[in-house]
Amino acid sequence: MHPTLGDGDGVMLLGDTRGLAQYYCDAGTTVQYEEYPPIGHTYAGPYWATQMVPWVNARFAGQAAPSTCGSVSAGNSLTD
Repeated sequence: MHPTLGDGDGVMLLGDTRGLAQYYCDAGTTVQYEEYPPIGHTYAGPYWATQMVPWVNARFAGQAAPSTCGSVSAGNSLTD
């Protein structure tokens, strides 16, 4: 836990990832943002991979990408 920037997983700060997701959402990009607490960056990889394959297959099948832009929690400012 960083004293001013918030929790993280040893690689990324949670507030920064949320801020980046919000940045892309605000720009009109379709974003599917998910957090996998409390397993951390290393252990989240295999879980993410099991979610990624169906997501990619759906895109190749012509399905629209889902968006979670309306539910991303407040993040850190990326310009401060």
